[in-house]
Amino acid sequence: VDFNDIPAADLAAQLPLLQPLGSLEAAISGRLSAGLGDTGVTALEAAMTIGKGALRPTEAARPVVFDRAAMSLSYDAKTGRIALSGLDVQSPTLRAKAKGQAYLMDANGTAMTGPLTGALPASFLTQISFEQVMIDPEGVFAEPVVFSAGALDMRLGVQPFLVEIGQLSLAEDQRRLVLKGRIGADAAGWTTSLDLDLNEIAHDRLLATWPQTLLAKTRAWLEKNLLAGALSDVKAALRVTPGAEPRLHLAYNYENAELRFM
Repeated sequence: VDFNDIPAADLAAQLPLLQPLGSLEAAISGRLSAGLGDTGVTALEAAMTIGKGALRPTEAARPVVFDRAAMSLSYDAKTGRIALSGLDVQSPTLRAKAKGQAYLMDANGTAMTGPLTGALPASFLTQISFEQVMIDPEGVFAEPVVFSAGALDMRLGVQPFLVEIGQLSLAEDQRRLVLKGRIGADAAGWTTSLDLDLNEIAHDRLLATWPQTLLAKTRAWLEKNLLAGALSDVKAALRVTPGAEPRLHLAYNYENAELRFM
């Protein structure tokens, strides 16, 4: 099947393994090849290009816009494995190239194998390997955050939308960032609970990657009074709930610091 400019929600409704696309507000074009048996879909391959749109799981969730995305996938019915390749996201917020795999999981956390039927998975257990990552939310960071390699282990729940991050590990030069937590969306909007560990960073890079609107007065104080220094063993915790101010905890060790304390 060749298709052009099909709404993501319509395409997601056709096959269980495309269910995560239902959280997108975008049009999708591509090609899909499937084998059909008495018990359902026995094999499937797809290559898709997603046009300009947004990730918006619920009406209350603020849209996360993107310019385009592309991906290819194939399903192995014997193992229940979805092979993901050619993952490419281009947006004002995120640019990434990656590949990986995913497994369909039922409500009991058991992998769903065999031909695809009408049964909907409760979640997708996913591992992603990044070749390139650049994070640059508009008006958030003073400079883009760039990593040359990384890996992600996560579970994606669709209804309700919930990303459970077992571990996101990103690397650039000597920097090693590890993040875990949860990102969800419901009728009230986005909810975030993230914990981050960073082995080392220069003070000016910390300020460059500190969101400009998150605890702005604290950030401004550090920008004015922390004049030099190397930070290590950086630990941060971020909690965001609808209708409340974000909460941030930050702790770190430092050396060779120059600090204006009064």
